[in-house]
Amino acid sequence: GTISPATYNAVCKGVSATLEVHRQAQKDMDRTHAEEVKTAAQEVSGVHGDLEILTAAAAINDQENEYRQRGLVDQGLATLEASSEPDQPAITVLTPEGKRRFGERRTTSYNQESIDLIRNALRSYKYNQNQLPGVLELVESMSEEFEAALTDLENLPEPPSDPFTGQPITEPPLGLKRDDQSDGPPVQDDRTPEILTDQYTQVKNLRREVDDMSQIEHYEAKQKYYQHELERDQSTVTTNQQPPAADDSQVPNTGN
Repeated sequence: GTISPATYNAVCKGVSATLEVHRQAQKDMDRTHAEEVKTAAQEVSGVHGDLEILTAAAAINDQENEYRQRGLVDQGLATLEASSEPDQPAITVLTPEGKRRFGERRTTSYNQESIDLIRNALRSYKYNQNQLPGVLELVESMSEEFEAALTDLENLPEPPSDPFTGQPITEPPLGLKRDDQSDGPPVQDDRTPEILTDQYTQVKNLRREVDDMSQIEHYEAKQKYYQHELERDQSTVTTNQQPPAADDSQVPNTGN
């Protein structure tokens, strides 16, 4: 009583058409399997496979792959984008959620080296005082990225289901692309949860360190004093490491 009979009939026709597509796809899969078994048996026995059968099997595989791509689009895990080549079909592209469902983890644009560089520069007074607010914003951005990566890692979703078998799909269908238009393997972050957690803790501590440095009185005076002491230490090291003079009696006689 909430929709008109015409609308109801249209919905029923759409459902029937969808079911028929799936039934036909299952028949195609069964036929392909039988033909693959027959072809394998022919190869084992030394008999060459029928070219028409192989061609038909390849065409059916292409259709099945297309059905799987459409299934991902229906689930909102992929979109169709126009091809840059004229007269070519649309390209199926994974959405960010689709990439996550296929096991692609969120990565950070920062690593341990990034943390060490900022920490060392901070403790060496390489930043001027007017640069510290910008450094603080950078560290806060780093903290947000690490937190998002850890949250994403703890909540990885289940892989999508095959529209034919209902089984999980662990590999994207052939020809499917990510949103960067590349068809290579998904980006993987090899850092373990323990490493990411430790780096996240370092970033939070670094944020407090930047905040403390920005509150230092007479910052410029301390910066000049530190740099002066550093230059003096370097000068001492350089002086102590001067090579011996040519007439120094301690220079070993090599006979050259």
